[in-house]
Amino acid sequence: MKNQKKTIFTSLKSSVLLLFLITFISCSSQDKKYIDSETIIDKSQNNSLYPSKVLDGLFEIKNGTYKDIGGTNYEKYSLLEIGIVNNKKNKSILSKNMRRYLLLFDRNILKDTLKIDEGFDYSIYHDNKNDKDRIYVGKYSSQTEYFQVLQVYKISQNIKIEKYNLSIDTFCPIPNDYISDDDSNYKFGIAKQAAKIEANDYLLFQKELLYQFILNDINERNILSVNARSKIETVVHNYYNAKDFNTKEFHQRMLKGATTNKKYVELLPIWLNSIQTLDLDDVIPHDDVPNWRYPYDEINSFKPVLLFYTDLADTDKTYSIPFYHMALYTSLVSWKKRKSFFEEIKQVKIKIKSEVIQD
Repeated sequence: MKNQKKTIFTSLKSSVLLLFLITFISCSSQDKKYIDSETIIDKSQNNSLYPSKVLDGLFEIKNGTYKDIGGTNYEKYSLLEIGIVNNKKNKSILSKNMRRYLLLFDRNILKDTLKIDEGFDYSIYHDNKNDKDRIYVGKYSSQTEYFQVLQVYKISQNIKIEKYNLSIDTFCPIPNDYISDDDSNYKFGIAKQAAKIEANDYLLFQKELLYQFILNDINERNILSVNARSKIETVVHNYYNAKDFNTKEFHQRMLKGATTNKKYVELLPIWLNSIQTLDLDDVIPHDDVPNWRYPYDEINSFKPVLLFYTDLADTDKTYSIPFYHMALYTSLVSWKKRKSFFEEIKQVKIKIKSEVIQD
């Protein structure tokens, strides 16, 4: 995460050239006059909190007090974060408790801005090479170490902040205010996905199984254990062998209380992503797999899980148990480990595809 930490501006020149457009809300005629023109912020270099008639005009605020929070320089643009302080006496006020603006620069020309309201956090993912620069806005919980993404923006090639669909298609770093030496338990996702039930039975089954795993207290502390295997076997067996399986009453019972279960809400998008990533049907149909271990036994990350299934024959029909065990293990590890898991899977898929082409 160190490469994600923003470079704090230790000093700002008294003459900083700015112009910007507020895209979080509709632009007013007053805002528009600052687009593609140079504006100097009238501030004292030595003061951490300062008034500014220029910023008053730009933000349409009367006698505001401002604070330079920090900034980051990238290859094609830079970002500056300015906070609007409500209490002039509180110089150590947390940045998330004030309204903030992200200012997007092309050299010294401010191309765009984004308003971050009080109580909200944001995270920036930079991948300009692949046109996947993202700004994730939402709420971070220090207790659960979970970042709930509520809005997504992209930074376009012409250096503008554009509203993006509510989805996470890149890694989402931990919000800057919470970066620490140990963020191994950090998770992120879109909580609304937990409350939505699709008609697709397979997807619904995965959601319900995850919730049952959680209710049976399978977690990151015991996932690599014989006990975890036993619980997974029991959950899957009871699920598919229920007398009212796949009825309306069955699904209501399986997900009762799920939307208010914090663990489930946080883990669901990660779980669904893990299930999809571990499913290798796109490169090798299930009927063509020589044994249930293939090709997972070629992935080093899954060897700790497979050690609990050495008693299963290669043709054993309970292959879904180790599959769910691997998927659950992938979901419960830190994002750093999960990222390496996904990279291993990617390489195995590439290898399988190349072998198919050669044949």
